[in-house]
Amino acid sequence: MKKSIKVVALGPFPPPRGGVSVHLERLRLKSCGQSGISLSVFDIKRFTLHSEKKTRSFFRIAASLLQADIIHIHLHHPLKILPALLFRVLVKKILYTHHNSRGLQSFSFRMMMKLSHKIIFVNEDAYESFSDSPKSFHIPAYIPVAIKKQEQLNLGYGSGERKFRIASLCWHPRTPETFHGKDLYGFDLIIEAIRNIPNNDLNRSIELILLDPNKGMKQVYERMINDLNDEGNIAINYLCEEVDFPEWIRDFDLYIRAARSDGDSLSVREALEAGVQVLASDVCSRPEGTRLFKTDDALNLSRQIAKLSSVERKSPVIQPDYSLEIFELYKKLL
Repeated sequence: MKKSIKVVALGPFPPPRGGVSVHLERLRLKSCGQSGISLSVFDIKRFTLHSEKKTRSFFRIAASLLQADIIHIHLHHPLKILPALLFRVLVKKILYTHHNSRGLQSFSFRMMMKLSHKIIFVNEDAYESFSDSPKSFHIPAYIPVAIKKQEQLNLGYGSGERKFRIASLCWHPRTPETFHGKDLYGFDLIIEAIRNIPNNDLNRSIELILLDPNKGMKQVYERMINDLNDEGNIAINYLCEEVDFPEWIRDFDLYIRAARSDGDSLSVREALEAGVQVLASDVCSRPEGTRLFKTDDALNLSRQIAKLSSVERKSPVIQPDYSLEIFELYKKLL
């Protein structure tokens, strides 16, 4: 009987939820239905191995790592080269996934290019820079999940009373994450853009929901939002709750991804699958069906929001299950 391929992925695991941790959680769940593949996730920061049973036992974790055929690295920190070096010495196959569009000229990335047997770029723009290398593969990070069936939402089109509902999501850790001194996820940009839309450019009032499940930016924006809610016909709510995002987003007219640096955003693809208009920064390539605005340009974002305020919901844009391509790559490595 052919033995199962044993894979240990190194990276974050929820909670808190974030793009990479959600990707790994879903990848592990999908692997359970794949014959011939056994996948565990080792959250180094918490020293916890997530497999059929969660464990923090040093001996069980060490045994899993030593028995692995493939070490799949999803770490962003420059010190990711240390486990790559260690497991290369231990004659393991090294697969590295680069989850964003920056850091391609860094020393740690160049070392990962040398140490890894294969490299996955989740973003097409990043992949294009290294597409000549036989090590390089472009596989987006999106892995779908089953969504509970709902009755069709009554969104009240044509009533003239329903607000234009806009959502945006950030996955900041407990402390704010910045890019060149600014909010990485661009909540500040969205607020500025919406404040600057002339009332006569809108055919209905705006309701903006900023979703921050990890409460990473709550202190930064809470007071500002309380002051802004007294102005004009714009209502802004700052929500710090865990939600089932693929289901939650279906009750909105527009999803904005204003990130100043990005990879393959799960929330963009989930919004597209929900039939919600998506407006995203042009900082990197985006899935088909996404409307773009100029990165870090509040005026351009204002204009795009005003245009989309009169557009009705679109048909869902079904996204592929990219976990299948990852599992195929595991098989090619051995």
